[in-house]
This record gives sequence, C-alpha cells and structure tokens, in this order.
Amino acid sequence: MPSLDLTRDWLKNVLQPYPSRDRIQTEVLDVLQQRRTLAVKTDAFTFDNGQTALLLLLHGTLPIHYRGATYHIPIHLWIPLEYPRSPPLAFVVPTKDMGVRKGREVDPSGRIREEVVNEWWSRSDKGIETLLQQLIGVFSITPPVFARPPGTQPVRHATSSSSPPPPPARPDSLPQYASHLHSHRQESPPVPDRPRQASAFHTTPASPSAQWHPAVSSSQAPPVNRPQHPVHPARPTQDLLSSADDISIAAPAPPSKPPPPSLLHLHAILLPHLNASLPVLVHSLQTNRQHLLDRREDLTSGEPAIRDEMARLEAVKKVCDSVGRKMDNVVAQGETRVAELESRGEISVDEVVCGISIVHNQLIDLVAEDNAIEDTIFHMTRALDAERIDIDRFVKSVRSLAREQYMKRALIERILGNMGQSW
Repeated sequence: MPSLDLTRDWLKNVLQPYPSRDRIQTEVLDVLQQRRTLAVKTDAFTFDNGQTALLLLLHGTLPIHYRGATYHIPIHLWIPLEYPRSPPLAFVVPTKDMGVRKGREVDPSGRIREEVVNEWWSRSDKGIETLLQQLIGVFSITPPVFARPPGTQPVRHATSSSSPPPPPARPDSLPQYASHLHSHRQESPPVPDRPRQASAFHTTPASPSAQWHPAVSSSQAPPVNRPQHPVHPARPTQDLLSSADDISIAAPAPPSKPPPPSLLHLHAILLPHLNASLPVLVHSLQTNRQHLLDRREDLTSGEPAIRDEMARLEAVKKVCDSVGRKMDNVVAQGETRVAELESRGEISVDEVVCGISIVHNQLIDLVAEDNAIEDTIFHMTRALDAERIDIDRFVKSVRSLAREQYMKRALIERILGNMGQSW
C-alpha cells in the first residue's frame, strides 16, 4: 500500500543513527501492519541526567481483554539506539480521566519497570512484537490504569514541553529515561488507516504531551492531531477498571520541573547554526530549481528537433538498406561468375590474350613471330661469338630468318595501314 511505502522510506531516513536500522525497520513495519492502533514517529527523549536524544517512538493504544470487555491501553514504546542489545522503553500514558495503577510491572509514573522488561527480554525472543504480546498478557490480568470517578480532580495533567515531570530515580548501570519529552520532534510519517473499534478508552496519538480522552462505544475515530472531547453515554455503564481500592492505590505523579539546562544550552547552540544555514540552503534549492526549469525548457524545445532528426535518420536508414541489398546482389553475382570460371579449369594464353577481330588476332600473331625471329637472331649471334656454330651455318640461318622477318613486317605494315595506324 502507498502509505506503507511512504512509512518505509521515512524509516530509512530517520533510522540512520541506529546501528541495527534494517532490523528495526522490518520489526516496526510488521508491527504497524499487524496492529493498526499503533503509529510511529520520532521525538526527543530526555534522560535522567538531562541529556536528550532523538529516538523512534511507537505510540497509540494496546487492546486488552479484561472481564469480558475490550479496553485500549495508551502506551509509548521508545526504541533506544542500542536496540536490540537494550530493550525498548515502555510507558503507560494515561489520559486526564485515568490514573496509573501501581503494581509489580508498572511504577507510579507509568513506566514499565526496567527489571521486568529486562527479565522478559532475556528469556524470550528479542523483538518489539514479542514485548507487545508480553504487555498484553500482563495488562489483561491486571490493567495498568483505572478510570477516575466523575467529578474527581485529576492529579496528573498533560504538561507542555517546557515543564516535563521528572522520572523516578533508579540506581542502575543502564541509562535512565524520563517519562516525558520535549516538543522538538519530527513529523511522523503516514501510516495505514487504523480500524475503528469500540473500546473503553480512545486516544489520538498526536504527541507525548497530548491529552488522552475517553470514549464509550465510539465507532468513528476523530482526525489526527485534533483534541477530542469526551463523549458521555446516555446511560452510565459499569467501569470494570475503576474501584475504590484502585483509586486509593494510585499514587500522584511528581510535580513538573523546568527543562534541563543542558537542553536549553543545546537549543541556544543549535538555533544560530540553523538560522545561518537556512538562507544558504534556500538559495541552493532555488538555484537547483531554476536549473531544473531551464533543463525542462530545453527538453521541451528540443523535442521537435529530435523528432525531425529521427525522421531524417529513418530515411537515411532506408536508403542504406536499399544500397546494401543492391551490393549484396552484385557480390552474389560476382561470386557466381567466379564459381563458373573456376569450374572451367585452366585457360590457355591464346584464350586470354586475343583481339576483337580476326585481323587483330593476325596482327598479334605477326608481332609475336617478328619478336621471336629477332630473339633467335640475337641468340645465334651469341652462339657464333662463342664458337658454338661456324660462320657458314650462321650466315645461312640468318639470311633465312631475315627474309621471313621481312615478309612478316611487310604484312604488319599493310594491316596497320588498313587500320589507319602506323608502325
């Protein structure tokens, strides 16, 4: 679904400080798919020593079954940076009409006791869904909250980010966390739509300091980030979570305190840096925007030229294909001719060197015989010089060859004269 894809992309960005970001992303997405009453966001978490860290927060309601009815317990589940080596930090966040029931698992401030969570974490499969199932099982036996009687002034009020209540101090080696946050947070990503269920408690998880308002048998949930007003039923119904004993057990929340000095110091340091970097960032974004607009204009204006060039190239391609086919035909004809000539075998010189007519062939033969007689006389002269033949035989042979040569040359002159050429 698109909203789940947006949540996945948002988680990739905000989980960069977490070493086990891939595992956390997988577990959170699985929880959001299975439990539509939970949402995810990031928020600033204040430790007991005054330090602040931006952590991932699962917030919403956890449905439980108690004495045949279904109730939705508002919880906050913080994912520490050391996850999964350190378990998540679980808090019960009552509304103004609820009180926290002190028990073995939950302390008066609403936090699930650290030793209990560590015990669960060490003996079971380490995972967010496993921890939620443990909370459901414990809350179904003993709900961690009770409804205050009408007209009772609530002790715990929703506080702003400037005065968070201090957490109970614990001598433990692990870092302690405050049960309330400051208002510096990132917007939570869109999550899949949640099913509307009838429950004894209804909440809108807009922020850690938001008010939680009860609703009875409400089938339509209000839009996110809007304060909800309590809906009073026509007839009073029995609230199984409230009793006189429960009210007497509930302990008042500690008074609020001002924000830690370290947080104020951090604000004073970050604000000038943010104010100084914002104009540069805006200028860079505007420059990139103008650059992208120029690119879009160039692409839009260049489309006709590109289409014209494509059409021209298509025409050139057709011409090249036609010429290529003609060349293939010529090559095929040449190969056929070569095959025919090879099939004829050896060709004599007389068949290769020939004239265009009988007269031209006669002229070629006469010239060849004249040259042959001249070569013969030359070699006979060399034989005479070498005393291979005597003078009488030489004279007789040369006289005969010269007479024959004279006749051939006369015939050559006659043929050339008839052809309009000269020797």
